[in-house]
Amino acid sequence: KELGIKTPPKQQDSLHQPAIASSKRLSTSSFPASDIKQRKIALLVHDDVNASSIDDIKIWAEAEKAIVETLAPKAAPVKSSDGNEIPVDGRQNGEPSVTYDAVIVVDGNNLEVFKADGVSKHYVLETYKHLKPIVFLGDKCALIDEFQLSKDAALFSTQNFKEIQDQFKQAIQNHRLWDREKVVAAIPA
Repeated sequence: KELGIKTPPKQQDSLHQPAIASSKRLSTSSFPASDIKQRKIALLVHDDVNASSIDDIKIWAEAEKAIVETLAPKAAPVKSSDGNEIPVDGRQNGEPSVTYDAVIVVDGNNLEVFKADGVSKHYVLETYKHLKPIVFLGDKCALIDEFQLSKDAALFSTQNFKEIQDQFKQAIQNHRLWDREKVVAAIPA
């Protein structure tokens, strides 16, 4: 109309829906993983991170033969809350969440820093939107309400990673939480 051309007549909606055969052999839920070997887990960290949480996660992941990568806002090491340097494996804006199977937001004395970091926020929201497991540790549990995320079977909040490590492993084995699909349409990621 605004382009100066005639609009074609509206076509009728099809009354016949094509039959689509479902196949259990093509479903990831038909063949659940027995372990999390070689699954990639991103640890989101900032300066003043809790080093003991990182250590607990890495010990658990090594026993499970999972890959853990520490991602920070910059490529430089981050300072832990006890003053030590922690090397990082990559930058949050250079290692997209779609390349990881799960994300852990590590606790520390840096909640306000995390809230002010748009890249970190986007990382978490994108992970949530892609139906992947997420763990919020310690002070970062407040981010669930801050980001208006709905709690579900693949969203964990705890003061101590060891308390939820078995449930987290199961969520990673399940690959995605398909039930979350109903609520993610409004997530800006």
